[in-house]
Amino acid sequence: MLGAFALIAVSAAIRLTYAAPPECPAEPAFRAQLGARLGYDPVREPAAQDVSVTVQKSDSSIVATLKIANDKERSFPGAANECERILEGLALALAIAIDPAATVRPRRPAAAPITPAVEAPAAPAPAPEVNIMFAGGLRSGIGLLPNAGFGPVVEGRVRYRAFSAAVDVDAVFAPALVVEGRRIATSVVRASAAACAHAALFALCLRGAVGGLYAAGSGFENARSGWLGVASVGPTLGLTWSPITNLVLQASAALELVLSRPALAVGPREVWRAPLIAGTVTIFAGWQLR
Repeated sequence: MLGAFALIAVSAAIRLTYAAPPECPAEPAFRAQLGARLGYDPVREPAAQDVSVTVQKSDSSIVATLKIANDKERSFPGAANECERILEGLALALAIAIDPAATVRPRRPAAAPITPAVEAPAAPAPAPEVNIMFAGGLRSGIGLLPNAGFGPVVEGRVRYRAFSAAVDVDAVFAPALVVEGRRIATSVVRASAAACAHAALFALCLRGAVGGLYAAGSGFENARSGWLGVASVGPTLGLTWSPITNLVLQASAALELVLSRPALAVGPREVWRAPLIAGTVTIFAGWQLR
């Protein structure tokens, strides 16, 4: 079948040079076809013969050329869209040159194309399960004082997976309360603790706060004292966003059940008492330690 081609010894090793257009089967696929005919892959070292397979294509035709060592080349022509069929025939011809019994041996299914081993990229390091964050921002309060006010807040938070615990300290200052020409300045300082559950960007917390309300002013007399105790508890809904690594931006709104309802008085007359329900809105930025 191969005419002037010299036969290569059974199970001999060859050195293959392969060149084909991108639309034709690549070298690993050709070697798989050849191995299916022989029952083994003959391309290995030390090689007994040099074998060259070259495919040239034009607009309407394709020619595959097989050359073994210094023997005469053999051409396998075909239509431009028959590259795979032509190379199957060339693989059979080469298999017969290596082992004439390849024509009668049952053909094995083509093995998967032989590709160089590629080292798998290292898996990314798992995200730490425990994160610590420190934050500062602004908190406004409605119902905590006679007038709505705002002031600074600082927070520390420890998060484990989808749960976190936080503590914060805030101070809210409100515009003066004017009663019969008298101005009563008020502020409240509190410490809070919260337990939270997180899902995606949202957090739902249960928060409790304790602290003191301070009032002072010209002609002001409180029925109790200048410092009044305050305590509250209630839910907080937060929205968290991290635009860059470690930076955390958060906004939250809370409803608080006021457990101790401080009151202000001018002389014997009560001029203000904390409502049963108060609320806060907080905006802050934090830095997360990983």
